[in-house]
Amino acid sequence: DATSNWDDEFIALASSIESDRRGIDFGPEYKQEFTAKQGILDLELLNRLAEDDLGLVMYRPDDPADPSDLRLKIFNQHAPMTLSQVMPHLSSLGVQIVDEHPH
Repeated sequence: DATSNWDDEFIALASSIESDRRGIDFGPEYKQEFTAKQGILDLELLNRLAEDDLGLVMYRPDDPADPSDLRLKIFNQHAPMTLSQVMPHLSSLGVQIVDEHPH
């Protein structure tokens, strides 16, 4: 099963991270969209955030159908943010939202 392989790889990669800093549950949707290695990078970013900080990562998908396709991950230490919370900030920057994938 792909999820258990992802979990096994993540556990192996996470061995260098202190055990009390690994406490995050990546859901099945995240595991389908991102590799375990990307999960480690995202976990490290989350661990660097202060209580009220936001982390932002802009990236291109591995195999974009459209070369201008850019994606944005927004991280925080609390409950997932809704699109309605994020939209006003992104709209003020002139960003056009086409789709969302909450994790």
